[in-house]
Amino acid sequence: MYSTYDGNEVTDFTSGQYHKWGIAWNNGFFTLKDVNNANYPTGDTAYNQVFQYQNVLLGVTIKPKEIKRYEKNIVERFFKNGWEFMQGGDGVYIAFHNIKNYRGWVIETASKDQFTSLQEFANRILNKSKLNTSKIDNIAPNLSYISTNGDSIEITYQNDKTYINKMQRVNGNLINYQSWSLIENPWMKFDEENSELILKGEGYIKKYNIDKLTVTKVTGKDY
Repeated sequence: MYSTYDGNEVTDFTSGQYHKWGIAWNNGFFTLKDVNNANYPTGDTAYNQVFQYQNVLLGVTIKPKEIKRYEKNIVERFFKNGWEFMQGGDGVYIAFHNIKNYRGWVIETASKDQFTSLQEFANRILNKSKLNTSKIDNIAPNLSYISTNGDSIEITYQNDKTYINKMQRVNGNLINYQSWSLIENPWMKFDEENSELILKGEGYIKKYNIDKLTVTKVTGKDY
């Protein structure tokens, strides 16, 4: 699962190329657009906000009618107690809960190899998670969720455009996105203090210094 911090960065339009969040997996499926159909909707709306913590994502919106859902390669699916449980391709289990016709939504995912079946995954969601929708109809909709790992995750729709998070919390603590690295993932990160872009290879790292315009390769190390 992936997402971007939503600081109201898309404000006045809906972009067919813009994706605030999604779920992807490695698998043996390969899909193509139906070339007989010129209409192929995609993209996102300016009026939803999402918050991801690890394998959980919460979303809220002030214009539910603009929310569209696009999916491919769902090979198994069933519904229970307001949840929709799905197997994506051959790699991931997905639990999806739609609140008030997309006024809000919750997603929790797991790798398929963590469970013996989709039903076992569903049982864990039903028995371990807890969803609070009591403030979903507020002018600024609020949604909170306790994940199967025991984390309390909360989002409230943020109307101001300061680009500073005031509404997204994990276990009661605001997430300070301004303290995050400009880029950080399993393959690269940016070291702001030393102005270095660090790339990880197999058994080596490379450091690209932006100020000095130098490249340093270090073998046998990880960052």
